[in-house]
Amino acid sequence: MRVIATSGEWAAIQHSVSMTAAPDLCMLANMRSNIAFRYHDDLLELRIVNLSWSLPTDVSGNIDIAVGAFSKALPILTIYQTRSARP
Repeated sequence: MRVIATSGEWAAIQHSVSMTAAPDLCMLANMRSNIAFRYHDDLLELRIVNLSWSLPTDVSGNIDIAVGAFSKALPILTIYQTRSARP
């Protein structure tokens, strides 16, 4: 993983199998709020980390995200349900 840009509490991160290969994973993370947007294999994930709780294996359902007038229900996946266990 390599940090390619930072601004305030945000960091843009990428992963490549080698220095000459195109990125195979990109992430935008906010270090203070523990939220990240991760893109890999044409899949965009919203990752939220809260050290005071965790989900048991095989949880299903939705998480509701609301920002101003925008509201969206997103499916909950554990790290084991995604196509890659990489960060």
